[in-house]
Amino acid sequence: MQNHPKNFAQLAFTAQISNEGSTLSYSSTKVNKNGNMKYYRESSAGSKLIYDADQIDQLGINLHDLQSDYLNSSNTASRIATTVKYDLSATENLESVLKNSDRVEFTLDLRGRNKDDSGLGYPNECYTDAADYISIVSNNGYLLSETDGVWSMTIPRSAYVDQNGNLRTDGVFDGAAFNLSIDIWVRVNNVESSNHLYDNYKVTLNAKLFDSGNHVIDQPVSDNIIYTLCKIQPEFILRTDSVTP
Repeated sequence: MQNHPKNFAQLAFTAQISNEGSTLSYSSTKVNKNGNMKYYRESSAGSKLIYDADQIDQLGINLHDLQSDYLNSSNTASRIATTVKYDLSATENLESVLKNSDRVEFTLDLRGRNKDDSGLGYPNECYTDAADYISIVSNNGYLLSETDGVWSMTIPRSAYVDQNGNLRTDGVFDGAAFNLSIDIWVRVNNVESSNHLYDNYKVTLNAKLFDSGNHVIDQPVSDNIIYTLCKIQPEFILRTDSVTP
């Protein structure tokens, strides 16, 4: 006998009859009947990828109001500190999955908003010249290499499984999730010379878990952050607390 989840959705149907259309909704002559089909949601168990900026104010970069605390030493780029969490806590047989894996690969890319009349949404294709807009640095000792606008980083099996075949929790893996610290450096010294737009930009993160045969055995839904690049004179912004009725 197959076991079904206790929670499900089921359609209910109501038929009503009335002499006049205006009183149909109030008619007591009606029949209620539940549908024969029960609809179950697919299991939500599995991995989840979470990508967040550590400080929300770093996502707004105003070239007329750059924050010195976020600039690099040469004042050419503004920092966005981000945190990655590849959560595998809900993965079935997690220990076995990881022990039989080979590596975890992360990729990051950049997209600007669509340049059509709507200006809404982001294209499927990432910027191949993204390195002219940003640079990305890992703070966990793993190299992020860039090719054609895509940054890649590999976490080898040895980082989360020791020589005896036991899971390691003394590094980027905590027993349930991979946790990484990554800095996005947004270039602020070439915006106009390179004809970059003052607009929103999306940095998308993807993760894949591979086995030794180079097969993907887990791939969570991607996540992203969006930052805004602008050039606004702060003194021209009207403060709401200074407005008199």
